[in-house]
Amino acid sequence: MNQLIFPQIYCSAHPHYQLNLVCRQPNCAKKGAICCRCQLSNHSKGHTFDSFVPLDEVIFMAKESEQSDITPFSESVDGLIEINTNKARELQNLTEELKQNIYEQIRNDYLIIGSLFDQYKSVSQIVSAINLPGNEFETPTFDGEGMTKKEMFLNMMKQMADKIKVDDGQYILEKSDIQQTFNQILNKRKTTLVQLEKMYDGIIKKTKQMLRLQQWGCNLGINHNIPLLQLKGWVIALNEPSGHPTTQADINNLKIPINSLVCVGALKNNVLVLCSFDEYQNVFSKNQVDGWYLFEEESIGFSPESNIQLVNGCDIIKSEERLSWSLNGSGVFRYSNNMDAHEELDCRKVILFYQL
Repeated sequence: MNQLIFPQIYCSAHPHYQLNLVCRQPNCAKKGAICCRCQLSNHSKGHTFDSFVPLDEVIFMAKESEQSDITPFSESVDGLIEINTNKARELQNLTEELKQNIYEQIRNDYLIIGSLFDQYKSVSQIVSAINLPGNEFETPTFDGEGMTKKEMFLNMMKQMADKIKVDDGQYILEKSDIQQTFNQILNKRKTTLVQLEKMYDGIIKKTKQMLRLQQWGCNLGINHNIPLLQLKGWVIALNEPSGHPTTQADINNLKIPINSLVCVGALKNNVLVLCSFDEYQNVFSKNQVDGWYLFEEESIGFSPESNIQLVNGCDIIKSEERLSWSLNGSGVFRYSNNMDAHEELDCRKVILFYQL
């Protein structure tokens, strides 16, 4: 039997120590591969000798076990890629379908309303034709779906009701008023089209950011335990002790280009124990945007939910995925559920950026 030689893998929480044990205590929140430092700091209470197994033994047993029912890793990856590709294709198809629908609506508006006035010359003649039994106006206007010609015309008339005059029993409507109202209808559709284009451009931008972050093994948004050495090419813009009395002026004086990805986090032993990545505009927006907040002279931070409860410039809602530090000079700082992180001597608050 060949001896299994397990490669040296270092702990993300304690980068100078190798992973050498597996905690298998059922009720342990941090069970899994650990180093000796982890064992001392997080795996003492409620654990026994049998709570731990040497990591190389676990790997050896996994190698020797029957694996006929396990899906090959390559197939799992192929399946994941197929799912993601299908979702991307579905998004693209939905976007194109909506765009096409709006274009068709605009074209339909021109053709139907234009043909009505070309054929009947006046509002009175159209109203008379609509009221005739068995008229052509009850049929759908577009591919058998949507509003009928009558519904389209009446909808347009509602928007021009205050401009229609009755003179000697005749409906009178100035041609300029018709054109003005028609343009208003078209502009509403065009506005929807512009909004769609912006939304689609935003999705493309986010996707590119996600792809870029993958090269550093990070996700857009909140991350845990990212070694600082992993972020090659990133520049540290702010690096202060956890209790530093940070103010709004410190944030305003950061030399970060606006076309940058930004990371805000808590650093311990050269590991970002909690951090979040996003574009500059979101991180430093003066409002709450996509999980970020920057309240001037008060607080900066991120949260997976929109509810924020600030006390002395720091969010106090418990969560493993919240980070907050005050900008009022008090130095109050929290990350995850460490509400008094400003008292941790081995912790620093950092802001990094990568110019795109």
